[in-house]
Amino acid sequence: ARLALGPIRAPAQSDGVDVFWATEARTASLSTHCLFATTATKGEWTDGNSSGSISLGTGGDTTSPGILIIGTGASATGFRSFYAALNTILLGGGVARSGFLFQLADLSTVGEEYILRAGFGESQTSDITDGCYLEYDRLNSVNWRRKTASNGIRTANNSSTAVAEDAWVWLEVEVNAAANSVEYFVNGASVGTETTNIPTGAGRNTGLVCHIMKSAGTTQRDCWIDAAYFWQRFTSAHY
Repeated sequence: ARLALGPIRAPAQSDGVDVFWATEARTASLSTHCLFATTATKGEWTDGNSSGSISLGTGGDTTSPGILIIGTGASATGFRSFYAALNTILLGGGVARSGFLFQLADLSTVGEEYILRAGFGESQTSDITDGCYLEYDRLNSVNWRRKTASNGIRTANNSSTAVAEDAWVWLEVEVNAAANSVEYFVNGASVGTETTNIPTGAGRNTGLVCHIMKSAGTTQRDCWIDAAYFWQRFTSAHY
């Protein structure tokens, strides 16, 4: 089971409605986003693209203010990424969790294929070299896929949870303190664990990333991001 985020020596925690996460003094690190007001660099987060697009959501969703939309653009190989701390997170110093709240406007189809990845990762332009993440790749499965990668060697297993369109979903990845086991969550429910090819040790730094990449067709496909976070409870206080 994932470690609960509690208000130890902190004033507040998430209530499941307002995405605000408390930190523990001296033993936790945190970065969140939940209200996007610009498409420019967003605090610790930024974006990259090749023929992709980025915009602010202007739809009628009353429960998700400040949506950021990343899209593939009108290119068969276009992509857009939303990321932070690339190549700066070294797993193994305490329980670490990443989370992204988003929805997909359309699912992948035979003529309009795309791949989406979200979680720990260091690449904004291709599959992950070092990371632990969830992936949607219809050519392999219509369900969320659990993946790990260490120095480009990957483990990939299909979950039993189907990817949905036009529905908000929390994707969360939690790496245990020793970085020898990773558990994956979709909307708070565990969809399995992985224990191989978890990046650890010198040179195996990762980061935080959500990216959408087209692989066939020229009709734009979008990912609507409402919130993202990174949280870690260090094994030992670091100051």
